[in-house]
Amino acid sequence: IDLPEMFQVYGGAPQFLAYFLKQGRWAAHPTWGHVLLSSVVSPVPILGKPFRQTAGTAIYNRLIYGTSDVADQIAPFAGELFLDFHLAGVLAGFCLLGWVANRLQQAFENSRSSIEIFLWQYFAVWTFFLIFGSASVVSQILLYFGWPLYLYLFLRRFGSARAHAASRERTAATLEPAGGV
Repeated sequence: IDLPEMFQVYGGAPQFLAYFLKQGRWAAHPTWGHVLLSSVVSPVPILGKPFRQTAGTAIYNRLIYGTSDVADQIAPFAGELFLDFHLAGVLAGFCLLGWVANRLQQAFENSRSSIEIFLWQYFAVWTFFLIFGSASVVSQILLYFGWPLYLYLFLRRFGSARAHAASRERTAATLEPAGGV
């Protein structure tokens, strides 16, 4: 095993992004969001099937291997953005990623329990995988492994709204004059 080569191939070395952009003809014909949409939707069962061949990872593997039969390399998110929107897309995409980082950091700092700390850290780790990974990987992780966390957030929001309404009712009941008017 050639360890440095293995790290380059499976670690997403920068030269592979350059290869993706060069073989993708430097986005001579931007796809205006189709590659990114395909990458995000492709992991979804049934709904994602029509998008799988146009996802960034499928395109990337076809460029490398010349066939759709091999799919062991993931397309860099920056490359997917570039194929869709050229340089402006890469800049806008990473600005959006920076804004998401800010929101996740705020949520982390405002956490009230250890489960919330874990939840925001977990979302942050997978969101920032986009720095060197693919939108399809992040989409797949959030789709298949995020359900317990989504359920927790839903129950927390629903439970706190219900508790707040009950508290208002108790307060209103104690403020009413005895015996009525």
